[in-house]
Amino acid sequence: MKRDQSHGWFRKKGRPSGQTTARQRSFQPRVEALEQRRLLAGIDLLQGMTFDLSAVPDQGLSGEVSFDEITYLGIAHAKIEDSEGGVPDFPDVGEAVQVDALFRATSFVSGGALMSPAFWEMTFDLRVASTVKSVDPFTGVAGFTHTQNGVLNVYVDNLMDNLDDQANTHLKAGGGYGGSGFRDGTLVATFRVRAGDGGALDGMVGLDGLAAVLDGSDDGTFELDWAMPGVFFDANGTDLSTTVLRALSDANFDMDPDNDGKPNSGAPSAWPVDLGGATGGGNVMDVFALQDGSVRLGVEQENGGGEGFTPGFWKNHTEAWMGYAPTDSYADVFGVTIHAKVLKLGDSNHDGELSLIETLNLKGNHIKSFYRHSVAALLNAAHSNVDYEFSEDDVKAMVTEAFATGEFESLKLILEAQNELEGDINS
Repeated sequence: MKRDQSHGWFRKKGRPSGQTTARQRSFQPRVEALEQRRLLAGIDLLQGMTFDLSAVPDQGLSGEVSFDEITYLGIAHAKIEDSEGGVPDFPDVGEAVQVDALFRATSFVSGGALMSPAFWEMTFDLRVASTVKSVDPFTGVAGFTHTQNGVLNVYVDNLMDNLDDQANTHLKAGGGYGGSGFRDGTLVATFRVRAGDGGALDGMVGLDGLAAVLDGSDDGTFELDWAMPGVFFDANGTDLSTTVLRALSDANFDMDPDNDGKPNSGAPSAWPVDLGGATGGGNVMDVFALQDGSVRLGVEQENGGGEGFTPGFWKNHTEAWMGYAPTDSYADVFGVTIHAKVLKLGDSNHDGELSLIETLNLKGNHIKSFYRHSVAALLNAAHSNVDYEFSEDDVKAMVTEAFATGEFESLKLILEAQNELEGDINS
């Protein structure tokens, strides 16, 4: 990508300033994307979840709160490391994105009604590493994807420590809104971040060097590592600490909340240094942003999806295939472009194609394992006697998305788990 150093991050020579065009960009996730993440997570969203305050030790709280969704507000610290050693004002594909954040629950949503916590608070701290996956010099948008390390902790405290809700001031260095109070309660749950989700960041900078737009969005799936027993229940009274519990987050952040044309780059007061803090120096980006969003919780689906057969099964039982032939082209079936190395290894007929049976015969791990399991998933979904988790359209959509984003490993693990359930192919 040719860089125009005079204009700052993502500015392309000759493009009008974002300030003069006054364009408005929405980063609300598409409905299709949310449904896809729900599908990949394999969950049923909870309705009427109950949080028992009295079960939290050391806080002296009482009562229960029922909710379907939690809304939150807080601060995110984003830092893109300049790994190329070039111009430090531009991100590049492959560079690391480090994010840490502190949030507070602002309301609990139950049946569409909002309930604000009184005299107590629920807070969160987040740490996650991501990678820049795409850079568009024309729109000024960078896409990023979460990698497989990250953690979200949930705390409950009997004091509302952070009453300063002034978005225009609390992000400034020394502004009084930072680490104090976010993690001084009782830890009630710990989630890990699932790889493969991510978001986008608009980094347009005007001709005068001031930020015209510096907003973004991030979606995440969180899997429960631990929850305090007797605190979280579903509508049937099941203790969710013993359940495969996950959370879906829809987050948006604004790095210029006071609309003065400059991103808030200074660390808020009392920001916890062990979460990363501001580093400055040769980073492409090192800023703090107002972040708000919502989170929905769900449990692993129990109905359906209890069968699935391995790539080896389908390779050795071509007579059981339904809807597809062994000679069908992988590229045509999924509508994707085969990796050159995979095509070279798998094209036994040397006809420039990779058939479905050739795909199942691929040897080795990593990307080749993804290819094998994607074919097995499609054949499982297509068979009338296999109670498979996903439909044919679901499998094709997920595979297409994996090719578009380059996130093969996380989907491979999901399909592999479904493809090894076994079952009865004859009934």
